[in-house]
Amino acid sequence: MKRGEIYRLKKEFQKDYHKKSFNHSFVFWEDSGIDINGIMITCSDNPMYDNKRFEENHFEPGHEIGYGKSADYPESYFVPAFLLKKVKFEQLDFVGRLTQDGVDYIEKLRSELEYTDWETHMLEIKKRSGKP
Repeated sequence: MKRGEIYRLKKEFQKDYHKKSFNHSFVFWEDSGIDINGIMITCSDNPMYDNKRFEENHFEPGHEIGYGKSADYPESYFVPAFLLKKVKFEQLDFVGRLTQDGVDYIEKLRSELEYTDWETHMLEIKKRSGKP
């Protein structure tokens, strides 16, 4: 696995994990022993989440995952956090790659991104928004 590659959990392993933790593709950033730190790709531009917008030139063309999902979701964003992914490498499918511009963009924002897991990240969002 290399920084900037995009992966998704293989369908046959989805039952083994918390669905919300592995519902989206993610950009591999680095590993910590057997764990992966990744950046979740999403179509949500809801201000509550403070997601960061990708540009079209941040994605290599010709892969399953690229910029925008559909006419309904024409843009791509990422969750502003390095999310810990406790998953086995062999349970992932390679589905895309960021360009060097995409990797550089995340690198520029790196100091703003926390290292956390999905559940903790969502609890922080709920706290900030005042939702129970």
